[in-house]
Amino acid sequence: MKLNNKIKIVRVPVFRPFFLSGFLEAPYFPPLGLATITAYLRSKGLNVEQQDLNIEVHKSILTSKNKFNANVFFDKKRVFDYLKGKKDKYLDFLSEKISKEMNINNEVKILLLSIEENFMISPILSALLIANYWKNKYSNLIIIAGGSETLYELFPFMNNPKLFDFLVYGCGEISVYKLIKNIENKTAFKKISGLIYYDKKIIKKTLPKLTKPVKPDFDDLPLEKYMWSPNKHFNNYKLLKHKKIEPFLILPYQFISGCPFHCAFCPMSGIKEYYLKNPKEVVEDLKFLSEKYNTKYFFFLNSNINVSKKYIISLCDEIIKSELKIFWMDCARFDNINRVILTKMKKAGCIRLTFGLETTSERLLKYVHKNINIEKVPGILKIASELGIWTAVEIIAGLPTETEKDIQTTKNFLKKNIKYLDNIFFFTFHIEPHSLFLKYPEKYGLKNIKKSASFSTMKQLTSAVNFRYSFDEIGGLCWEHKKNQIANSFSKLRYDNYMNENIYQYDSVPFLFSLYSVFDNKDLIKDAYFEVKNKLYKKYLFEPCFFIKTILRFKSFSELRRKGISFLSWAFKITK
Repeated sequence: MKLNNKIKIVRVPVFRPFFLSGFLEAPYFPPLGLATITAYLRSKGLNVEQQDLNIEVHKSILTSKNKFNANVFFDKKRVFDYLKGKKDKYLDFLSEKISKEMNINNEVKILLLSIEENFMISPILSALLIANYWKNKYSNLIIIAGGSETLYELFPFMNNPKLFDFLVYGCGEISVYKLIKNIENKTAFKKISGLIYYDKKIIKKTLPKLTKPVKPDFDDLPLEKYMWSPNKHFNNYKLLKHKKIEPFLILPYQFISGCPFHCAFCPMSGIKEYYLKNPKEVVEDLKFLSEKYNTKYFFFLNSNINVSKKYIISLCDEIIKSELKIFWMDCARFDNINRVILTKMKKAGCIRLTFGLETTSERLLKYVHKNINIEKVPGILKIASELGIWTAVEIIAGLPTETEKDIQTTKNFLKKNIKYLDNIFFFTFHIEPHSLFLKYPEKYGLKNIKKSASFSTMKQLTSAVNFRYSFDEIGGLCWEHKKNQIANSFSKLRYDNYMNENIYQYDSVPFLFSLYSVFDNKDLIKDAYFEVKNKLYKKYLFEPCFFIKTILRFKSFSELRRKGISFLSWAFKITK
């Protein structure tokens, strides 16, 4: 295999079932993983073409005039039967319709399919149908799929029928490059990190490794399709009527790989290494991307931007010194931060910080090694909010060993500090790949951990609760009871805080960027944000699918009666 042969890397589509939303799952910025791998391979002299099939299907095939039944991408049995030889004219039609958008010819020797991390089965089934179509058309085409741990769903199709030659998981740029170089030398495969391949009737895996962040290359991608046009929304609302802003592009960017902290629930916790880009190099990248793609909006995708006080201060100083006028968002911790640092962050262009709070139970914080002083959290939120930074926190419902007292502690904290919380993001606990919970379960009081494919069922899509692994608590709840406890914890925390959740079925990230670009007063930004949010909730409240989704979350009539009171109270607030 010659390195100058054409390589195509494609992000596969992600669908949502029409009875839930009626829309394809489409992003508001181009995919960073695709752009990062492309940049790395091109830097090595490889002939690479990238394509985001997800956005193209969303913008072309799946329109009001061309809709098709996306529910088929959640019917695992039907797709698996089709791939093993069962006739299905509709899947013939869909496979051809989607795959032809890729414009592959016999010049392409390697096809890379990028599958994003997602609890829904649709990207897996999309990848299978695409691989099947092109393997039938070009039998010598080497197909490599990359992405998350959900790749285990593809194992049956590495042999019979053989749709994938290799799978790559974890940070893929170096692994893919080494694989391409050694594609004819099977003896070298075992030395490539994060590789899955079929050898003598056995699936073999190598451990993934983190790599230093790469400056992304967004060339080839249809950037105009990611542009956000706020004016059509602005003109509909009182506070926004006379504000004008041109359509703009948001770019994702990462300059920290991994995390030096080891919160037991995090997928980064079981990985020792982490990498920080030099602040000067970060600013050089940002300046290059800003000028080349004509944007000042960046969505940073780091686990924590304030890994140390020294690093965040140096980064902000470099941005300020360069006079780089940008707006950005990122995740942060409640330590390694103070008024001086927050002031620098705001001056350097920070408009939103999402803090990983998880819980306010000191017992649980210690249990998961969060290592934050809960008494200092309200002060940090207050300072950030008063400086004009949009504040958000993440809460995990149903952590192992969680009690009613723990839930109530978190509820009380949120209620007491709601004035300085602009958004609260609620998540249900699930065991992550590579986390300390998965690597050392007994140390954390867990046992009987088993992989679960529950994300692939249509029933799970009507619930807020999805699980990758099942487990029992040692001396505590068995899985059947634990998963109910997780769901109940989620409901108790979330239903009391509807008003501070994100804009429903609305792109809050680009909307916030646009608000910060036209207002310099956070009070006005909040008024405008929640005016839009409440009217959108009011609109969707009367749609049948909203009621169906809400009702299906309740598992019994008594639960519906009990929790329905909170739901109706929230509905009354926004419709009065």
